[in-house]
Amino acid sequence: MTVTTEYARKDLAPRGRLRAAINVGNVVLVQTDPDTGEPKGISVELAREIAARLEVPIDLIVYNAAGKVFEALTRKGMQLHKPQVRKRTALISNARVGRTGAF
Repeated sequence: MTVTTEYARKDLAPRGRLRAAINVGNVVLVQTDPDTGEPKGISVELAREIAARLEVPIDLIVYNAAGKVFEALTRKGMQLHKPQVRKRTALISNARVGRTGAF
């Protein structure tokens, strides 16, 4: 199956904006810029690149721990549909520690 930009845009940004959860608790992937207070790092760069390729604006939603990101995915108001949350929950619960590519 070929994934088109339009298909990806509808799946990842159904309301016309990409909402990216940024976990500043992982300093390897995200740091806080001391001058601006804004998050920076590979996770932010990847999120911005995805938004650019989808041709949509981005909202960086900052969390201080991975658990907080997961909690937000299960709350009402997030752009993920419930079946998507269930699939991701199953992936996380079935992942084995130390297995490369579990996510």
